[in-house]
Amino acid sequence: MGYAVAGSPLACAFLGWAGLLFDLGFPLVLFSAAARWILLPAAVVFHVGNSVLFRIFFQNVTLLLLFVNWDAALPRRRVKR
Repeated sequence: MGYAVAGSPLACAFLGWAGLLFDLGFPLVLFSAAARWILLPAAVVFHVGNSVLFRIFFQNVTLLLLFVNWDAALPRRRVKR
């Protein structure tokens, strides 16, 4: 499937520009909660797409978990005294 994408100059140009804009925009995750809701899932889809289309696996993909707001994602546990 990667060869089909590589055979299309328009698809290659789109993927190149989209990847560049995505990478340059990713620091917004540090400052914007809205960016976290959009860019983190997009990063996961990006890495899955790389694995499927180009057979390139980013071994440190789990580092994306550092950007998750765990206080909001997990319910709080109350300690009974």
